[in-house]
Formats: sequence, C-alpha cells, structure tokens
Amino acid sequence: MNALSFSSGRCAPLWASLLALATFVQGALAINFDELPTMQLHTGSTSGLYTDGIRDSSFTLWGDPNNFASSDLDANGWTIRLPDVGDKIWYAIEDCPEVYGVHVITWEGTGTIAAKTPGNQEVVLLSDQVNRRIVALNPEGVELRVEITSIDENDHLRNIRCWRPASAGAGSSLTSNDDLSVGNVAGSLEPASGQTGPLFHPVRLQQLGEGNPGPIRFMG
Repeated sequence: MNALSFSSGRCAPLWASLLALATFVQGALAINFDELPTMQLHTGSTSGLYTDGIRDSSFTLWGDPNNFASSDLDANGWTIRLPDVGDKIWYAIEDCPEVYGVHVITWEGTGTIAAKTPGNQEVVLLSDQVNRRIVALNPEGVELRVEITSIDENDHLRNIRCWRPASAGAGSSLTSNDDLSVGNVAGSLEPASGQTGPLFHPVRLQQLGEGNPGPIRFMG
C-alpha cells in the first residue's frame, strides 16, 4: 500500500499575502531585511501557529495515489470520497511546544473520524460521531492524527477542526467525568457554540509580541 503525503496548504493565501506585503514594504522603504533578526515560522506541521491544528497539519492519503483525482475534492479542498475500500486519510498534528494535551475535533458531514497516535498512546475521553465531536489527549512528543476511514459522498466530511490546547500540556489531567461540552473543555481553545474562535494560537501571538523579532518568515 502506498501513501501520498503533503502539506495541507490551507494557510497558503496568508503567507502569500504576507510575502507580497513584505516585498512592497522593502521596496518602498529601502529596508535591508537581511540585516534584521528574523523569526521563522514553518507553515508545515510543526509550527503550532494556528488555534486549529488542521490549518498547519500534514495530509496523508493511505492508498494508491493513482486512484486519487482532483474530482475527489470539493471546492475548498475537503475530500469527497475515498477511492478504494481500505483507503484512509489523516491529518498529522505533529509535535511542537503547544501540541500535547487536550484536543477537541469537530466537523460537519457524515463519515468516520478518529483521534489516533502512533502506538495508540492517545486517551479518547469522548467520541461522539452523532454530534460530531471528539475529545482526546496525547502525551508530550507524540503527534496526534485526525484519521478518516469512511466518507458519505452525499454528505461528505468538511470544515474539520482540531482545536489545540491553550498551552503545553493543558487539559492533560481531564477524565471522561469532567465537563466535555462545547466550549467548556478545560484547557482547550475550542470556542463556545456559535463562536468562531481566534485564528492564531495565543502562545504564538505572545511570542511575536515579545521583544523585536524583526521580519517574520513563513516557510513551507
């Protein structure tokens, strides 16, 4: 069985816009950016830049990539169907300082979603496929995968979100007896019902506000 992996790329418009802006400012003000200290943020799966881990995850199709066509995606890049029986896809929310702890996975549509880690080290506190919510814990240094094993083509899975912990290890002591309702999971950045939540992770914003990092370079 072959696997096809690539960056999910959902943040491409953001870094493209920032690059264009930086180029314009550099030309207009004649700033030599090479002489300034630079903060690098990787738009791949280790940045922890976003509140929603899907935005900077890596994507893997476990199956024959030759059977996977652009028609298998909707206009927003969500998978409409899995080409063959036994195929699956996953988004890897890989290790970074804020990535371990409680994660809340939400989605729209119908299919089968699970929270997985290599070696099955995850602790699933809630798996509610009907109301489309999963609450899971992963230990430090272990990536969390949002794994999809079935998709209803008539109501395909979309708007999948993996709300990160608010800080390193947040929510790690939660149990299934705690309040796991929408917006009330201790240590989670999941927004309350009807709210959208912040785009960028608050820890990253704090880091950007400390000192004078100079230019911010996004690297894919």
